[in-house]
This record gives sequence, structure tokens and C-alpha cells, in this order.
Amino acid sequence: MMQAIFLCLLLSFSLQSSSAQAQNCSSESFSGNRLYSSCNSLPYLGASLHWTYNASNGTVDVAYRAPQSSSGWVAWAINPSGAGMIGANAFLAFPDSAAGAVTVWTTQLSTYSPTVQDQNLSFSVYSKAAEYSNGSYTIYATLEVPNNNAKVNVVWQASTQIENGVPNGHSTLGDNVKSQSTLDLLSGHAASADNSKQHRMNVRNLLRHIFVLRATPKRRSQPEQASEEVSGLSRRYELTVVDSLSSRDVVWSFGGLGFILDQWREASDGLGYPLRYQIHGVLNAVSWGVMMPIGAIIARYLRVFQAADPAWYYLHIACQISAYIIGVSGWGLGLKLGSESVGVVHHKHRTMGIALFCLATLQVFALLLRPDKKNKHRIYWNMYHHSVGYLVIILSVVNIFEGFEILLPAKKWKHAYIATIVLLLVIALVLEVITWAVVLRRRSKSSAKSHHGSNGVNGHGVKQYQVA
Repeated sequence: MMQAIFLCLLLSFSLQSSSAQAQNCSSESFSGNRLYSSCNSLPYLGASLHWTYNASNGTVDVAYRAPQSSSGWVAWAINPSGAGMIGANAFLAFPDSAAGAVTVWTTQLSTYSPTVQDQNLSFSVYSKAAEYSNGSYTIYATLEVPNNNAKVNVVWQASTQIENGVPNGHSTLGDNVKSQSTLDLLSGHAASADNSKQHRMNVRNLLRHIFVLRATPKRRSQPEQASEEVSGLSRRYELTVVDSLSSRDVVWSFGGLGFILDQWREASDGLGYPLRYQIHGVLNAVSWGVMMPIGAIIARYLRVFQAADPAWYYLHIACQISAYIIGVSGWGLGLKLGSESVGVVHHKHRTMGIALFCLATLQVFALLLRPDKKNKHRIYWNMYHHSVGYLVIILSVVNIFEGFEILLPAKKWKHAYIATIVLLLVIALVLEVITWAVVLRRRSKSSAKSHHGSNGVNGHGVKQYQVA
């Protein structure tokens, strides 16, 4: 009985969602009395797609609509070679400030950081136009369907980033990395192109909290008690086994249907973990981008002052080891996020991150091989240690700014980091002047003592006379 109620409610929920989706796109109208035979409310970015597929000549008339500010841009693309951004043939609509109207460009995307330019696509485009009205852009196009295959991989995007009047990047979080699907032009069905492996992982994790799956059918008559920790809250469920529609038994919680549906929708969202990306950014910015330079400043400048010896060395080691541990934590989280974001690879950021980890690890292990000050090989170790250390700092700062371009946080965070770097540079410059003054004064005194000594003056300033 409970199973039947659950299935009915779930079916009702699905039908309501499908009905609402159809109603959303079918109620839209277009200028010039344009009409289309099919439509689909795309699952992300509030976009919708309308089309008329002409199978006889292998063409399709398309109207893509997406909400956006008048100063931003939207894009819709077909990817003939696979899913995702790379290989996509895109239509971009954005404001043309010179003409005071909306323009539409076509471009092929071969990298994750493309230089957008108006160019021919890999398939024929017979017409294209765009307009902006009521807070939304609409792209109109008539194009050749690649290989006249009714199933096409589509990608869509929206952003407010424009540089020199041309679209320039978009957010790489949340809906902006999930906006792709496979569309059947005949049936109108759109299958989300979210990472299926990640989707299965999320669902499996959800089931650990809500369901208990068993490999062989089995019945229990007595309810069991189970306590689960879900989202930081201790929840107690009364469990009982019922038959499932598959070969497995399902144990579910009574009275938790709303919670189940909410968690199921959350688990089905696929990619996008803003908080984890922010943690990754903060850990790396603080460690590689702030603590590492501070450690280098300590080693370069405090060692000049005799009163700071050997305290400067232990401060330097403590700062760099702490930065390394925190940095490796952020680096590991970055690898984890990258493995979960199949199809979204930031090659430059990833490569520099791996290089940083390798170089920093070499620096740490180089401490074990540090020769004594009097060792003749110490000068070579110093050259290696200093050059690799400065290279790590330079790569760190460059990669942090690369991360800003990927994560696109509020501008205040980027400005705060720039201010921190400028402050450290000013401190280093001031200490450079001070320490050089100290060194030159010390050399001057040493030179004067040596000069007086060579002219017959002893170390106490008393002239020595030769007695015949």
C-alpha cells in the first residue's frame, strides 16, 4: 500500500513537472509571426528552444531564447563531434554599441578560452538574426543539420562578461557548466548531458542516507530503527522492507517523502559545488600566494640582521612548511573537483598547479640534503634553492590569477589579493633598501679595518713600529 502511494505521488510530481515545462515554452511568441512546430524548455539558465525540423532537406529553423541583461550575451550551439563546449559551433547574440542594436556572430569553439570571432561554421547557415526584448535575447537561425541526424548535441550559455565589445568568458560553476543536452529534433526529447558517472555517484550517496538496498529479495515483518546523519542533522527513521520494482528490496522511510524528493532533486543536479570551489581558492591563495612570499621575505631580509640569527631560519621553515601543507590540501581538493567535472578541463590552471606541487615538494625534500655552510657544494645548493623558490612564488601568483578567471568571484576578492601582493612588494622593496644599506655599511667598516691594518695599524687602532 505504501509503495503504491509513493509511486503515485512520484508519478504525479513527474507529470506536473513535464506539463509545466511544456506550458512554459509553448506560451512564448516571436516577432514577425514566426511559428515553430516543437519547443523545449531547457533545464538550465532559464532558456528555451523552438524549432521546425525539415527532414526532407536536412535543415532546421531555430529560435533560442534566454533571459539576460541588455549589456550581456547569450549563446546557443550544436556540437557535431561530441558533447560539451569543445567542438561546438555557436551562435552568439550580444549588443553592438556602435550600431546600437543586437548582433549575432557564429564561431567555432576549439578551446575553453577561445578568442571569439565571427566565422563560418562546419555546417551551412542560411540565415541568422537576433533581437532583445522584455529582458531576453532571441537568436533566430536556419541551418543545416549535421549529417541530417535528428539527434544533436546542443550547448547553451549566458554571461555578462564582454571585453572590447565581444563576449569574453562565463562562470564555470553551477548551471553554466551543466547547460548541455542531447536533443531529438523529431520527438522533442532532450536528455541532460550532465556527467552520468557523477549523477550515479550522487544518487548512490543519497541512497545511503535514505534507502537500504539488498542484493536478494527478502521480507521483514518487524520495523527497524535507524539513525542517520544527514546534512549535519541527526534523523531517526522507522524502516520497513517493501518490494521494489527491480530485483532488489528497498527499505525506505515512512513520512519522509518530501525530504526524499528534495534530496533526490538535489542529488540529480550533477555538477557545481560553489562552496568547495571557494575553499579550494582560499586555501591556495593563502598558502601559495601569501604565506610562500612571506616565508621568502623572512629568509632574504631577516638573515642580514645578526640579532635575528638563527630565529629567521626557524621562522622561514615554519612559514614554508605550513604553506606547503595548506597548499597541498587545496591542490588535492582541486584534483578532486577536476575529476568530478568531466568535460570541463582548465588545462593551464591544472598544469601550473601540478608543476607547483612538484617544485614545492622538491623544495621540502631538498632540506634533507642541505649541506653545511662550510661545504664546497653549499653554493650550488643555494642557487638551486633560491631559483626554485622564486619560481614557485611566481607560478603561484600567476596561477591564482588564473583561478580568479575561472571561479569569477566578486571583484572585491581579486582586489583584496592584488592589494596584498602590492603590500608584500612594497615591504620587500623597503627591506631591500634597508638591508643593502646595512650590508654596504658593514663592508665599508670591514674594508676600512683591512686598509688600516695594511698600513701598520693593529686591530685596536695603535700603530706598530718596527724595532731595529
